[in-house]
Amino acid sequence: GSKRFGGRLTFLKATLETSFTYRSPKAKLTWTSPKLKPPKTQHWEDRILSCFLANGSYCGGGMWVAPKGSMNDGLLDITVLSQKTVTSQLIELRLLYNGEIASVEGASCFRAGTVLAEPAHGEIIRIDLDGELSGMLPAEFSLLPQLIPIRAKWIAS
Repeated sequence: GSKRFGGRLTFLKATLETSFTYRSPKAKLTWTSPKLKPPKTQHWEDRILSCFLANGSYCGGGMWVAPKGSMNDGLLDITVLSQKTVTSQLIELRLLYNGEIASVEGASCFRAGTVLAEPAHGEIIRIDLDGELSGMLPAEFSLLPQLIPIRAKWIAS
């Protein structure tokens, strides 16, 4: 949609509209946790409301999806939200913007070097990249650390 009123309102409107029509497919995630010694492969499977893979903290007009996200650690910060009722989605929506997304019931947060996302039962699951439909699962995601130089006013962690 149009971002005439800014990114925050555009993404908030889209989130509210889709809350009433979205049906949560069953998805499967497999990832490596390189910070664990030795690195360990882990799994998650459930009906998925949303899954954010972030190389930073924010997306979608100010959604604070990875409060501990860092653009210089070489890891993806993943936040997965399991299926919820429309009422729960609306009540918890503010937590998506105030950095408390991890406190949502059914939220899973983790860091990974590589993530494989796939439908659990052959369902079609579309990929949304910051508001743009960009393909469908299965897909594998990873970072290429320090590949693009970025100038910004943040402090390295």
